[in-house]
Amino acid sequence: MILNEAQDLVKISRRSTQDSDFVSPRLTVSSRGSVKPSLPLTIKADTQGSLEAVIQSLKSYSQEEVTLKVAMTGLGNISDSDIEMAASSDGIVVGFNVKLPKSVSTSVKKQQIPVITHNVIYHLLALIKDQLNSRMLPTYDEVIAGEANILQVFQLRGRRKAPVAGCRVKNGSLQNSKKHKFRILRGKNVIYDGDVSSIKQFKEDVTEVRKEAECGIAFGGSLDFREGDVIQCYTTERVQKTVSWNVDIH
Repeated sequence: MILNEAQDLVKISRRSTQDSDFVSPRLTVSSRGSVKPSLPLTIKADTQGSLEAVIQSLKSYSQEEVTLKVAMTGLGNISDSDIEMAASSDGIVVGFNVKLPKSVSTSVKKQQIPVITHNVIYHLLALIKDQLNSRMLPTYDEVIAGEANILQVFQLRGRRKAPVAGCRVKNGSLQNSKKHKFRILRGKNVIYDGDVSSIKQFKEDVTEVRKEAECGIAFGGSLDFREGDVIQCYTTERVQKTVSWNVDIH
């Protein structure tokens, strides 16, 4: 994967030049047709030995959910061309024992490219890990806020002729807010999944009904719910995952 090809870049760097500003060719890593997040690295170091140490340290990364790529390696301080390479690969610039000259800061601001530098390799790896975490795709967990049984179905009077579910909350609470959704279950079948138009107690609109309390719920349409159906109130929460890369900071 990245390490064998990255080490080839280091060998090219060693053979091709003694100039500290040498930049090796770009490395493209195939995703083999799979679409997943990646973090391309443009790595700069002060010496060949430092560069090899960084590449060697990256061997400990094996997470598959975010691909770690080495787009380019080179020696010397970070340059405008490094920033351009990172921008073209949607990556970041990593500097070990090198500086980011003030003259290059303009390119960094223009391209909005993350640049991380450190003179301690374990701290550098920790910063790379932070960048990997930022590219992890989040997951979404469903949290049930409350459940209610439909005890009776009746019709609204007047112009708004729509069925209303007379309910008793059996668990948690029902909450009418922008982040809460409702579903109607008949056994294992989902009859409805979406918003409610109102929740009322004693003809008054309410935003929350707690356990054991009764209420009337209108869904704003001619839904076919029945006595004995169950109403669930739930939210969907975003969970940011992190990579399982053990980076020891001494």
